[in-house]
Order: sequence, then structure tokens, then C-alpha cells
Amino acid sequence: MRATPGELDEPFDPVVSLASLLPTLPVLIERYGLSAREGRVALQVAEGARNREIAAGMGLSVHTVRRHVEGVMKKLRVHTRSAVLPRLLLARASVATRDCHSAPPDGATGG
Repeated sequence: MRATPGELDEPFDPVVSLASLLPTLPVLIERYGLSAREGRVALQVAEGARNREIAAGMGLSVHTVRRHVEGVMKKLRVHTRSAVLPRLLLARASVATRDCHSAPPDGATGG
């Protein structure tokens, strides 16, 4: 049974910030074989930044950013820039799930 918007625990926020995706960076690097720079580029692509904006922010040429974006899309196995965000959201969900399962229950001493 699907939940209606009024039944959701949290309000739906269609805006995804770079800060909310930052915890996914190590997962992306490990799971998809991204370099650290490709990971940072992926986060900015997911946020909607254009190559020129990414280049200016990272001190790179637009050509270099274009090559990084191509590498990111190939490694994430997506065909469009807009498909990068759902892939990152899946990675973020796996980070949250992993953290939930590794945290001891309330009141547990862990030893």
C-alpha cells in the first residue's frame, strides 16, 4: 500500500543540498570506483551545477570538468546528468541504512 503525501512521516523536500549528499562521498568512491575529484564533481552535478560553474568553483578548466562528468556518468552507469541525483540518493539511503544497523539500541553499552 502506497502512502499519500499526508501520511508521510516527513514533508517531501524536492531540493537536495550538497551538504545532505556529502556523507555519500565515501560510498560513491568505494562502490562505483570514483576518484575523490569525480566524487566532488558528481555531488555538484546532482545539485544541478553546470560544467562552467563546477570548473570555476574547483579551479579547473571546463574541458577537465566535462571529462570528469563523462567518467562519473560511465562509472555510475547513467546516461544523463539528471540520472546522477537518483543514484546518489540511493547511495545516501544505503549510508543511512548502514548507520541504523550499526548503531547500538538505546541503552545498550556495546560490551
